[in-house]
Amino acid sequence: MIGGPYALEQIFVRPSGPGLDVLIVKESIAGARFRETFSHPDRDATAAVRAVARRLVFFDDIDDLARLRVREERGGELRDAPTLRTAFRAAFEAARRESDEG
Repeated sequence: MIGGPYALEQIFVRPSGPGLDVLIVKESIAGARFRETFSHPDRDATAAVRAVARRLVFFDDIDDLARLRVREERGGELRDAPTLRTAFRAAFEAARRESDEG
């Protein structure tokens, strides 16, 4: 485990040039918050959160998704994105299972 464990609190998906930026906010057991931004080459938000999910499993420092909130920026406004939250959780759990098997 790299520097964790952390609870993944929030994910923000925002347009950036021709692609998307995916900002994650994770919190340590001690309460410290950490932010990290991942870039995705196109505007497919579902593919972007799935890619970030797989990458976070590789880092092996997230152990809690219970309070996860995913928001997407559209037209300058942030809105809750429950379908992206579902896509992220499914990709995260699938990648975690694959990592445990291999």
